[in-house]
Amino acid sequence: MGLQIEQKEKENRELELTVQVDESRVAEAMREAAKKLTKTVRIRGFRPGKAPYHVVQRWVGTDTLRAEAVESLAPEIFREAIEQVDVVPYAPGSIDDMEMEPLVFRITVPLEPTVDLGDYRQVRIDPPEISVTDEQVNQAMKAIQERHALLEPADRPVQDGDVIIADLKAEKNGEVLLEREGSEFLVDAETLYQGTPFVENVVGMSAGDERTFDIASAKDDDEDDQDDIVTHTVAVQEVKSRYLPPLNDDLAKEEGDYETLLELRIDVRKQLTEAAQQQADAQYADQVFEKIQEGATVAYPPAAVERELDGIVEDLKQSVQRQGWDMEEYLRVQSKTIEAIREESKPGAEERVKGSQVSFALVRAEQLAVEDAELEQRVDERLGQLGEQEDGVIDQLRERYMSGRGRMVMINDVLSGKLSERLRAIGRGEAPEINESEEEE
Repeated sequence: MGLQIEQKEKENRELELTVQVDESRVAEAMREAAKKLTKTVRIRGFRPGKAPYHVVQRWVGTDTLRAEAVESLAPEIFREAIEQVDVVPYAPGSIDDMEMEPLVFRITVPLEPTVDLGDYRQVRIDPPEISVTDEQVNQAMKAIQERHALLEPADRPVQDGDVIIADLKAEKNGEVLLEREGSEFLVDAETLYQGTPFVENVVGMSAGDERTFDIASAKDDDEDDQDDIVTHTVAVQEVKSRYLPPLNDDLAKEEGDYETLLELRIDVRKQLTEAAQQQADAQYADQVFEKIQEGATVAYPPAAVERELDGIVEDLKQSVQRQGWDMEEYLRVQSKTIEAIREESKPGAEERVKGSQVSFALVRAEQLAVEDAELEQRVDERLGQLGEQEDGVIDQLRERYMSGRGRMVMINDVLSGKLSERLRAIGRGEAPEINESEEEE
């Protein structure tokens, strides 16, 4: 007993099926439903399970029998319809509507997203030029000095450039904005509450002193003329003088495997250049990708966005739990519902779906793949970043990275790097030729 199916593909990558079921199949299902009902419904004059069909039909009503039959038929009709139209659903489909007589189901099946990348290989963007200034090198050298700074107790009032151990409280209109106990602070007006008189109020205090002072915070444009006043209370526990070692060969040797200060400075410039290049490369790849995405046509079913929203909500739940909150309590404090969070996250989810689909399409179009040797190398790099570990830990982590979900994460990591490199090559017009026969395969 085949199904009569009419199919229509909608614009949003959904397949709409109108499925009519043969009436003889419905009648058979009604008889099966009647048999089941006779075992649970007492019919006068008949033992359980022995009442004839026509008696059961009169007793419970034809509409009830038909409803029971349709409920039992629905799952198998759904499966058969999907098989008959020979599609692979991107996500679970749904029965959206039905007509009881004749029995007609209206089914929606989400289809795999499609991406037309257009003439993406013609995208051209001038690569950025990077440079590292002497000032940047000087700042990095100063940071090395500060890293090797010597601290010693000072039995005197606080001076600019000292390090203090102190309790700090900041209040605004009776509300505590910040409260720290026994924290270490570098008394430096360029870094500590920059642009405020905080440091000048602390300078001159001694260990054991406590001082309270007000600082006017900058007001927003929509606030009244009165600046907001923040009250600070500082209780100094300890004062330490801070000595910066001179920039010389001795400091270079202490910093690492360097013989001279010049060697250290050259290596600092090299590291800054490499970091700047990595940042520029990442930004350049993003620019090329955005340009390609602008010219791409992406079609996807609503189920793709719902799946992305499921992931966003699940990530939020795990984040809330890690902070020691109960999700219901969190929602109550935020005055939100899961539905509201999904709705406000929808624009971002849609962008993520588009971006991920364009990425997948580029990986396929550019025939990017991960060899076992590349995967093993990436895992070795990841494990090498962990430093010294207890016996067996590295082996356990390697097994986790090389199998199951961990393996997929590592593969995606390698593919992401390859895609970024290929995007930069496309933007410069230097992408290698694609083997069309392999692409078709």
